[in-house]
Amino acid sequence: MEVVLREIILGIQHDTKLLQDIILQLSKNMSEMQTELAKLKFEEKKNKEKIKNLEETIEYMKKAMDEFTKMK
Repeated sequence: MEVVLREIILGIQHDTKLLQDIILQLSKNMSEMQTELAKLKFEEKKNKEKIKNLEETIEYMKKAMDEFTKMK
């Protein structure tokens, strides 16, 4: 996922509007994932694998947002 994000970043770094739209959408998606993560943690033993995967995805998205934000 990180390699794909780097390629996307390289391709759009000069398109400010597109970059802002991507940052906004990433932010919305991360918020939704964090809400889902909180729900899964209520039944942590049952959802361990889902929780782990979701936490990793959120971390990748945070890194991507940081990279996109640096380009603005």
